[in-house]
Amino acid sequence: MKAHRGYTLRSLALIAAAATVLLAAREYRRTHPPEPEHCALCGREYTCHAPALLNLATGEVAELEIYAFDPMLPDEIDKTRTGFMRLSRLAGVQVCMEAGRSASVVLPDRAEPMDYSLYCRSCRALLSEAGTRGYVILDRHAPDALAAYPTKIGAVCYINGYRAVVEKKTIPAYPGGEAEIVEVVVTALE
Repeated sequence: MKAHRGYTLRSLALIAAAATVLLAAREYRRTHPPEPEHCALCGREYTCHAPALLNLATGEVAELEIYAFDPMLPDEIDKTRTGFMRLSRLAGVQVCMEAGRSASVVLPDRAEPMDYSLYCRSCRALLSEAGTRGYVILDRHAPDALAAYPTKIGAVCYINGYRAVVEKKTIPAYPGGEAEIVEVVVTALE
């Protein structure tokens, strides 16, 4: 009888060890898929003058611009065009730009995990330092010197003459209550 129990316990221990190895291999494959042909971050040829928001799950980028681009000079901004607002939906979020003043985004409540298959190994490492779920703030002003910052409450970063702040706010909610939101607000440093 003792030999039978020992054999059963040994078998259970082997099964548990095999299951642990399989789960670890599955997690490794999820976070270390093959590199894509074109990285969603460094494989893009454009730059962003203002801070940008990267949706880690989709690879979409939303530039949080405050100034409109100059219609006569393609890579220059026009700081004289103010007094208008623009709403746009980019990278899965609603961006509100008040020209010459600020740009803001309310982050979704639910943060999707990063899709590692969209990014090359060096971009995965860069982004993982800033976060692996939801969004990160990007500095894409110099494409050869990309930087990523977390969107944690209280985070502040300075990018190319702009200040980006992640803050928690309480706003009125319908019907007669309040709701808490997490917002990224970008303002120009003057």
